[in-house]
Amino acid sequence: LVQSNRSNLPHIVVKKMIDLSDNLHMARLCLRELTILKKMNHENIARLLTTYTLDPNETSLCTVYHITEFCGKSLRQVIEQNDRIQMRDVKLLITQLLRACKYLNSASVIYRDLKPDNIYCDDKGKLKLLEFGLARVIDRDQNMTNDRGEYSYMAIEMMREWTGQYDEKVDIWSVGAILCELLTGEAVFGEHGRHSLDMQIKKCGPIDDNVLDMIGNDYMRQLLREESRRATRIDFIQYLMDEGREWLKPEILRDRDDLSSFIDLTLQFNPNRRMTVDEALSHPFLAAIYDSTRNDNAQSAVPAEPPLPEDEREALRECKRRIWEEI
Repeated sequence: LVQSNRSNLPHIVVKKMIDLSDNLHMARLCLRELTILKKMNHENIARLLTTYTLDPNETSLCTVYHITEFCGKSLRQVIEQNDRIQMRDVKLLITQLLRACKYLNSASVIYRDLKPDNIYCDDKGKLKLLEFGLARVIDRDQNMTNDRGEYSYMAIEMMREWTGQYDEKVDIWSVGAILCELLTGEAVFGEHGRHSLDMQIKKCGPIDDNVLDMIGNDYMRQLLREESRRATRIDFIQYLMDEGREWLKPEILRDRDDLSSFIDLTLQFNPNRRMTVDEALSHPFLAAIYDSTRNDNAQSAVPAEPPLPEDEREALRECKRRIWEEI
């Protein structure tokens, strides 16, 4: 965060991306974030103000700085500070998050890493998405890489062992997990680590066979199949009443039918059973909040990511060239 001594100047955030000179993974993240963010123009997505480097040329490119608008504090901080957030506040945050997703999807982009650490909101409750390194242009003609986000918020399609295609529905799963966390103050599937999938099964019940068939690792597929046979989906309203914030429990009970339906239509292992973004926005749980007259569609799609050379050294050189060209 850079704060000027002059009160009339806005606060900005400077993100420093390093190790681009010999790290293809970091270079690709930098390039994706740059090419996607520069196309974004939505009130719930952080604006990229500029990008620069102090390196003299593309060959020596090592460090890049993305400058974005300052968006307040992270949703993680909001949750941990235990502010007396009300149900209407929860609905407003989820609606804004879905509006950002709707805009991204209309631009052929999925975020892939929705979690409280990447979502920011100001003192007036305005929500904005940051951190677009794992975002990706949707390619429906071939399988995309499984660049994983945080396990606690990750749909099963983002597993390394997943062999099928996936799409924007991966973000819908994350929205359901974030909603539960806003209501309880705790991550519904645990804080960190791969044990989150075990907790997903314990709470969301069995995984459909056609979903398990997409797990390429035989041992992992059989392990999940056995766990699924012993699993039963919990009553999420009872879970929220047991684990939820005390002051929210009367509102959870009041909204129990719509809230239960919303959670059941987001936290589904089978992506075909999950809501689309449009269906989530028009769901009765958010009906009093969402203004359907708003235009959340991008004017144009983000171009597909051109393939890089197969040779890693050549790929890194090409990636740096593209970053330099963008800057």
